[in-house]
Amino acid sequence: VVKMALSDQLFIVVTLLLLLVAEELVTRPRRLWLLAAAAALIWAGFYLRYAGIVLVPYTAAVVFVTAWPRGPLRAVVRTGCFSVLWMARNVDAGGEIMGARQDATATPLTNVRRTVVMLSGWVSFDGPTPLRALALLLGLAVLAGLVVLVLPVRGAIVARTRELWPIGLFVGLYLVYLIATASIVAFAPIHNRYLIPVYVPLVVLGAWTFERARARLGATAGRVVTAVAVAWVAANVVWFGVHAARAERDGAGGYATAGWRESDLMEDVRRLDPDLPL
Repeated sequence: VVKMALSDQLFIVVTLLLLLVAEELVTRPRRLWLLAAAAALIWAGFYLRYAGIVLVPYTAAVVFVTAWPRGPLRAVVRTGCFSVLWMARNVDAGGEIMGARQDATATPLTNVRRTVVMLSGWVSFDGPTPLRALALLLGLAVLAGLVVLVLPVRGAIVARTRELWPIGLFVGLYLVYLIATASIVAFAPIHNRYLIPVYVPLVVLGAWTFERARARLGATAGRVVTAVAVAWVAANVVWFGVHAARAERDGAGGYATAGWRESDLMEDVRRLDPDLPL
């Protein structure tokens, strides 16, 4: 529990805070306290998860695009020295640069497929693969149509996406890093645990696109789109409730029970000979 709490939940909090800092850097550039906050969050993210290293190029790109002077940009790059020193320590101790690792057995194409299957499962209630593929295709088609409505003039793209591009950049960089890393280093197959840092950013991007598109639709089309969105959200709430009830009944895969006295471990202990030393 401690390992998961330190490596997963806190990493999500760190990434979301860094996204807020990045948005502030876009709207209020040249604030040194924002740069200091970004540096601290980068260090915390890499301390919690290997994936935190992607926060270094992400923040550097945000700072560069927002036209900061070279000094602060170099400061962001120097923030990566925390991770570089840690890598040097691994090599000096006779290990690998990223610690004890094995070569990956999954190909890049396999990892892309796993990523697509997991992401499409978020909008298809974890249905079978054909349903996920259909949901993904429909989602992409709807997104393309909404983008055409939201951004009808090519020259207005930069102005209208100014507030959201740091979030889109993070989603893209993180997914590319995850797929590339899983194709080089051996670890568990890509699933929801590794993809969850992009969940909230994708929800924000989807909500922003929905609001902008609805404002450009007619009254009837706007009501239809709203009704479909509300029905989909309601179906998600019901599905989550069913999933949570099933997890409670099954003990969340054996990792959770209503009380510690009901766990399999305590049941095994009760079967032991009371005269045996523990």
